[in-house]
Amino acid sequence: MIDRVTGYLISARIPQRRRQHCSEADRCAVLPLDCAFCLGRGCDYNEATTGAQPGMAGEALDVFISYSRQDEALKNELVDYHLKRLQREGKINTWQDRDIEAGAEWAQAIKTNLEKADVVLLLVSRYFLASDYCYETEMQRAVQRHEEGTARVIPIILRPCSWEESEFKKLQVLPTDGKPVTSWTNPEEAFLIVEK
Repeated sequence: MIDRVTGYLISARIPQRRRQHCSEADRCAVLPLDCAFCLGRGCDYNEATTGAQPGMAGEALDVFISYSRQDEALKNELVDYHLKRLQREGKINTWQDRDIEAGAEWAQAIKTNLEKADVVLLLVSRYFLASDYCYETEMQRAVQRHEEGTARVIPIILRPCSWEESEFKKLQVLPTDGKPVTSWTNPEEAFLIVEK
């Protein structure tokens, strides 16, 4: 996902040396190692330690997609079309349960990919909220990792539901104002907001 203010990719990856360098570590959650806060102060930490030029693409973010199977068509619209540009540009790698290979232990595959994700997209609907696995396993761990600062969780409201009562209610949701994707006159406009 792109930070609308800085234009940089949002990342949970904040290298240890960056944390030591910048007392504003929360503001350094951008890729590449170009901290918008530090750059605004004329800091040359990035060029001195990485050789990176501001705006250069960094390492691709691992994005975990958490969704209910009843929302598969909407998930496919998001992943196969709206996130495809970011995938093609090497900015993100998406993972979803449909990527589990035959014969693999599905619970372990989900756990492994959830743990290594930089960003977790929660595709929220009444089906998601009603799913014990989505809510109790994937969402709970994602929010915990978000609170630990090891991942960024982005809830995307797909359908009208009571998400305001969930454990992720404190997080900024997409699309704008938490208006569900399916409530837009043109749902593609909602997905475009998510994509940006």
